[in-house]
Amino acid sequence: MAEQLERLNRNGQTLSEKTSSQQERELVTSTCSSLTDQLGHLRHLLEQRKMSTSEAIDAWQKFLELHSAVGAWCGEKREQLSSLEQDAPRRLGEVARRAQEMQAALKSARYAGKNLQEMARELGRVEQVVDVPEDEKGGMREKMAEAEQAKADIEGKITEKVNETKIAMECLIFIFSLFYCPRPPCCKR
Repeated sequence: MAEQLERLNRNGQTLSEKTSSQQERELVTSTCSSLTDQLGHLRHLLEQRKMSTSEAIDAWQKFLELHSAVGAWCGEKREQLSSLEQDAPRRLGEVARRAQEMQAALKSARYAGKNLQEMARELGRVEQVVDVPEDEKGGMREKMAEAEQAKADIEGKITEKVNETKIAMECLIFIFSLFYCPRPPCCKR
């Protein structure tokens, strides 16, 4: 494209030098100048589009990384929940340890939530450049919705386990106080 523009300007220069009419000389010069300006404008637009496309690709890659991180978090917490369901605690120390594990798991849900917020931001950056279809199977919106649903499901299960663990701990403490306390609080005289 640059070669053709250069050739056009050279030929325009040659024509304007060889023509005897001032009007033709001005017409050739203005036409060459106008085409040069238009092509410069097109180059600028293409460069802007190239930059925004590059930014959209970066945002898409970041979106996929965040999606993978949320998926890994969900998988890790699913494994943790299934291992907790398989072996029930029988001692107060085990219940306390489980309560701490569940509280830590619940706190880690905040990081998954932050990743989802970043995913939404990156999706927005991609949408500024490209039309993201609403109903595309396996598309970004579907991945976003699946990740949000998986996080919400896991977080709900963890919350449920935290509550169950609290109740189990309170029951064990009560039983402990009944059988092992020399003088229960209700028996003080």
